[in-house]
Amino acid sequence: MFRNQQSLTLNSVYQSLHQFTNAFTQRPVVIRHNAARASTDGQTISLPAINPRDMASVSVAFGHVIHEISHIRYSQFGALDDCASFVQLVNVLEDIRVDRLMAKELPGAYFARKELIESLLAIGKLPRLKDNDSAVRILCLTLYWVLTEEVHDYGIKGLPTEEIKTAFCANFGQELFDKILSFGLKAAYADSTFDVVNYSKEILRLFFNKVYPDAPEIPKERPLSVSPASTMKQSLEARESDSFINSVFSNCAGTDLGKTSEEVLTLRSSGAESEDGPVNLWPVVKEDMKVVPLGDFLSRSQNLFSGYANKIRRQLQAKTLRCSLLGRSGRNLACSELSRVSVGDSRVFLKEESFITESAAFTVLLDRSGSMEQEMMNKAKQMAYAVSELFSSLNRCACSCYAFPGITRRTLLEVKGFNDSCRNTVARFASVRAFGFTPVVEALNTAAMQLSMRPEARKIIFVITDGLCSEIKKVRKTVDSLESQGFEVLCLNIGNDIERIFRYQETILDSKDLAPAVYKLLAAYFRGEVM
Repeated sequence: MFRNQQSLTLNSVYQSLHQFTNAFTQRPVVIRHNAARASTDGQTISLPAINPRDMASVSVAFGHVIHEISHIRYSQFGALDDCASFVQLVNVLEDIRVDRLMAKELPGAYFARKELIESLLAIGKLPRLKDNDSAVRILCLTLYWVLTEEVHDYGIKGLPTEEIKTAFCANFGQELFDKILSFGLKAAYADSTFDVVNYSKEILRLFFNKVYPDAPEIPKERPLSVSPASTMKQSLEARESDSFINSVFSNCAGTDLGKTSEEVLTLRSSGAESEDGPVNLWPVVKEDMKVVPLGDFLSRSQNLFSGYANKIRRQLQAKTLRCSLLGRSGRNLACSELSRVSVGDSRVFLKEESFITESAAFTVLLDRSGSMEQEMMNKAKQMAYAVSELFSSLNRCACSCYAFPGITRRTLLEVKGFNDSCRNTVARFASVRAFGFTPVVEALNTAAMQLSMRPEARKIIFVITDGLCSEIKKVRKTVDSLESQGFEVLCLNIGNDIERIFRYQETILDSKDLAPAVYKLLAAYFRGEVM
């Protein structure tokens, strides 16, 4: 659980990251927090969880965001289409190139990257050689660390540069090292990512001739004008080459600073201590799930609000709309304006024309713990879809849905993101299955952190659970803390004999009771009546 001060500190870190990114990317970029790893696709920057009380965590986060900004500014992402099979090698060289360009334009980026490496070195998480490393992993690590020293000259003691260089020369010879390093330096000072890809191909040709003499030849650039027969031959050669390269690079993990630090940040963030206990924030991961037949899932889910959808929508919208005009006729009387009649003004009726004065961001938290029996789980995920679709249909409102726990350890499973449509994620809702324990505290904290960066005025967490939680006292403290910070928490329980944990909590036994229960829950919440 985090306190107000802790939350505000984390928010200030997030806001600083956003402001810094907006200032230097020179284009609209979205930052996705609590991701599994640091990366960018040119439009979105993904960052792992951050613990503001741990300076190593904060410095790593800023080091990563500056590096991803460098990619957005200087990388040509279209060039990667031609190197999918050996993208690890290209990424090593491109990382050196964009860091050099960023440091040249923004000197502070040099020190941020240096601090990132020092932080990872201090906690023992820099990419190093491992027992029985593959030849291409040794190649990538050698280029990364030798070029880091040659191009950037950070002057950091304890880097594995000499150790890795010695291992490369012992395995493949000094002559090959010198040739490969010359191409690596050309890539580091290249004009574009396309040039980096071509230098990477030259490096692979040299390396494969020495280490894999029987490997298929790596094709050069395809000519602009070729005969159909030649095109087919080149296509077959490229496919054979890609298949071989994929096989040798399949065991080349952990050569990227952005990938090796993901576990570090997650563990350090979740293990940090505050006066009230651990700061439990888990990353949100959008992982593939075992697909189940959709069947009638969509129709059943949509029927749950049959007859109530418009009623609930009007109830929610009434809290986000304000009358803009008064008229002389209508169905709704503006009681506060009746004094107009005494002066001959009959405009005392609320007109239909309105404009939005508030907006809301909803996060639906779906309990998928092992205590959820199959029938109950089926009802719960139908309810989660129906509620998400209802909230998403409101003007100026956005909705996400996370299932807890996630598929991998210490994560939440993203079922629907804020920018996803419900129809495009219906298969993910249908594929959720019961698994694991009930990390309610972690789910609430993580949902709050996701909501804290949304632009909408109100932040509402809607929990769907069977209520079987072993940490009731911690959950209550967490909810009190969140509500004191402006987050609004509502809970829908499924099942019998469930202890009351939340201020706004409604219990149902069957999915047919969902619509009236949600209506009652929202009505009590908007009136401020504790249920």
